[in-house]
Amino acid sequence: LERCKNSAGDNSCAFDSALLLFFLHKISSRKGKYQKSTKIQMSITPERLHNISRLKSPRTPTQDSPGSVACLRINEIVASVIEHNRKWISAVDKGSQFCSAIKNILTDILQSSVQTPYPETVSVYCNKLAILLTILVDVVSNAENSVVRLKSFAHVLEGNENIGTTWNMHRIVSALEAVIVSYKQEIETRKHIIENFAHSLTVDELLLYVCTWNSVMDVERDRELLFRMMMYEFSLTE
Repeated sequence: LERCKNSAGDNSCAFDSALLLFFLHKISSRKGKYQKSTKIQMSITPERLHNISRLKSPRTPTQDSPGSVACLRINEIVASVIEHNRKWISAVDKGSQFCSAIKNILTDILQSSVQTPYPETVSVYCNKLAILLTILVDVVSNAENSVVRLKSFAHVLEGNENIGTTWNMHRIVSALEAVIVSYKQEIETRKHIIENFAHSLTVDELLLYVCTWNSVMDVERDRELLFRMMMYEFSLTE
């Protein structure tokens, strides 16, 4: 600039002056961009940290209370007992078919002139009846184990606390104990039929065994009423 003052009118001085102004303008514009960028970063950084501070750690899922877990297990136990009772009914129905088959075979033999003491076909059906008896025994065993498991939850629940719709623990246990007594009485009757049916000497004796097998469930109809009540208490379907 000093040189331009001393040599006014010189073309090179005018060129140098224009070039200097150009560089000053560039420097000024870069400085403005840097300051603007710094302001943006300063305004963004606190906001980003603020957003991070709002993040919450995942909540640990709450554990079920002992009473809730006990009620769930009791529902499962009752459902298992009811399902095993269906197996009992199915086994008894199949037994009725086997008894009818044995009766028909032995009736023909007893009424014929040539009698075979113990035909092979009768032996097959008797073996099937024996297998059905083991199913009934398993049902009783499951019911007995269920009572033991139910009593193990007594310390968790209050004595008068309703577990079903209206039943408390004492009512459920007493119902299952009554079912077990009924089961055992019926098993003794059916076991006697299985062991002696094929050795019948008269047609009337055959008919007696068949009728007894088919009617035992009717004698124990109070047990089926208990099962219907349990299904209602725990909202179980047939």
